[in-house]
Amino acid sequence: MLIILIAVLLGIWKYRSRYYFKWVVFAFLWMLAGNVLFYAGGTLQNPEGDGLITRQIRIATQDGPGMGIFAILFLVAYWGGMIFFVSRMVKAARIFTDQQNALYFEDGFGEKSDTTRKMLETGILLLVSAIWVFFAFYRPMFPTALVSTSVEEELATAANEVNQATPQQIDPITTLDNATVSGRRLTYHYTVKAKPSEKERLRAFAVESTIPKVCDGEMRKGMRDSDVSYAYSYMAVGFKSPVVIEVTEPICKKRDAASAP
Repeated sequence: MLIILIAVLLGIWKYRSRYYFKWVVFAFLWMLAGNVLFYAGGTLQNPEGDGLITRQIRIATQDGPGMGIFAILFLVAYWGGMIFFVSRMVKAARIFTDQQNALYFEDGFGEKSDTTRKMLETGILLLVSAIWVFFAFYRPMFPTALVSTSVEEELATAANEVNQATPQQIDPITTLDNATVSGRRLTYHYTVKAKPSEKERLRAFAVESTIPKVCDGEMRKGMRDSDVSYAYSYMAVGFKSPVVIEVTEPICKKRDAASAP
């Protein structure tokens, strides 16, 4: 985003033309799309930090060599696009400079600069940039008590307690790898010894075992009072994606209604 910031500042103070700003906007949209679709900040067990496309590719390749090839191709395409947009900005800047020089030699004065307006626009730009930097980089590093609710803090504590004891062998075919928190959802990640053909049977078993445990236990109170949800993710060698069972208060209510006489 530093490239966009510098480009906008140059547009405000030096190259004030629609043609120049058109390419600045295109470059910004290119970077935004790259982050939303291709950002790689997750893991195989917790892919929520990835962009939408990267998440699917990470799962499909099992975070193996294919993921590395994808990353290289993305970097080449992404920065190739940025180089193209920057070259268009440079061309637009040259056109604007040539036009200003022609105007200057024609009337002897050139365009009068409105310094007050430029300073105001610069101030707004820097304020927006500071807010974005705060929420994107610095806010996650603040103490939990300052940036999260007590419910989220409790979930983070619960996940940390689980992770201190993992990996944990649950039974001969199931291992609890770790726990993660996303908002008010606590996810338990398991590795199981299962064949791809057994995936649907595993899903049915997981539904039968996890939903009653959560809906009939102490975890129900957190879902009912604090909008907490729980997820159980099962991954095995050969699976293209994990089997994820999510348990929420509406799911428990639906189960209660179905079992009521």
